[in-house]
Amino acid sequence: MPLPAIDLELIMFVFFSAGAIFSAILAVEHKEIVYAAFSFGFVSAYVAGLYLLLNSLFLAVVQLAVFTGAISVLIIFGVLLIKREKGVSAEPTASPRRRVLGFLLTASFVLLTFYLIMQFPWPDTPPAANVARASSLQELSLSLWGMYALAVDLVGVFLLSSIMGSVVPFLVGCLIDRSRARVFS
Repeated sequence: MPLPAIDLELIMFVFFSAGAIFSAILAVEHKEIVYAAFSFGFVSAYVAGLYLLLNSLFLAVVQLAVFTGAISVLIIFGVLLIKREKGVSAEPTASPRRRVLGFLLTASFVLLTFYLIMQFPWPDTPPAANVARASSLQELSLSLWGMYALAVDLVGVFLLSSIMGSVVPFLVGCLIDRSRARVFS
């Protein structure tokens, strides 16, 4: 009796989906914010794997570079730069009533979304694409850069200012602490 064929794509989809869901739950529920930030990085990496399954290499690379790399590192540095007392949690403890209410609201939202998806009149065939296709990578980059040049510049300036806004106060605090230590020693 022959063994049934194993669908590797389905196995990879289940792996990436389960990993993303598990890491997302850890990112939301973990009490230590640093571990929650690491879990967010894993969520982003699993989502990049899902993009790879969809044959979207560009989105997977952007997902890894921006979210898994830059945003996760920014969150971790932000958390590490904040001074807090040991043993003191930054988040308030939720009462069981609030947890039940949150669960019920989330479940009702998921059920409503599922109902609306099932009721939507989806077409049997996708419409024909009217997108002009670039014949080379150079044409593609020129067309994308022409449309989004200002947005890319603004995002770059915003990211640079946010990094500087988080690093400069830390460095100034270190310099002040060093100068105080020299005065008192």
